[in-house]
Amino acid sequence: MLQKIADSTDELYLSRLGQEVRRLRREQHINRKQLAARSSVSERFLAQLETGTGNISILRLRHVATALDCQLTALLDAAEPANGKQEHEARIALIGLRGAGKTTLGKAVADQLDLPFIELTERIERTSGMALPDIFNLYGQDGYRRLEKRELNAVIDDNDSCILAAAGGVSEDSETFDLLRTNFRTIWLTATPEEHMNRVIEQGDLRPMHGHDEALAELKVILGSRAHDYARAGHILDTSGRDLSDVQAELTRLVERL
Repeated sequence: MLQKIADSTDELYLSRLGQEVRRLRREQHINRKQLAARSSVSERFLAQLETGTGNISILRLRHVATALDCQLTALLDAAEPANGKQEHEARIALIGLRGAGKTTLGKAVADQLDLPFIELTERIERTSGMALPDIFNLYGQDGYRRLEKRELNAVIDDNDSCILAAAGGVSEDSETFDLLRTNFRTIWLTATPEEHMNRVIEQGDLRPMHGHDEALAELKVILGSRAHDYARAGHILDTSGRDLSDVQAELTRLVERL
């Protein structure tokens, strides 16, 4: 338990450190390529640093601080939770299987709280210019995962606060899922397999399933394989057998707390 707490604290520290580097860079109106040239730290590693996934050495961080005309101690202090500095508003990520209500609830809560709502799969389709089936046919699973990670990084770079509906399979790539959990407050919207299935049927979409019994069996297998990772979310909201308005009200209160 102590190790899990320490790991979580370390992740939060790296996330805050990355946010401060990104804030200073934007304040000086320079892009990552320019900062990389100034600091002699690769653009790829700077991207990892800014998204909280790169554990930078103290010497490299010193180079970055110098390039940003900032004292190293000030940069380190900015990442501490008790420094009196106002933190960025939280990014919220909704995770779960299809039929969990990520889009419906996410849009409703975002509108209510005046937050940007982003559906990651929709963004992938828009920026790639292709529908998801075409992406999988052309690039395969690995290609889709690369696009997913790229777009997630772009969302992080462009938004200090938002509500994101992640794809159901986001947990299947460990790096992408770690990136999500580090930079977002995650909420697992869960329901019984039967309820997931009924909602998918109501949407008129059975892809990639064929036949109700087979589809339900497959859904149970998928849920079973992903439940362990989904359970790593910061919060779990069970929507089974509940009125949509009640779930929306509870989710709104949770997002406001976060």
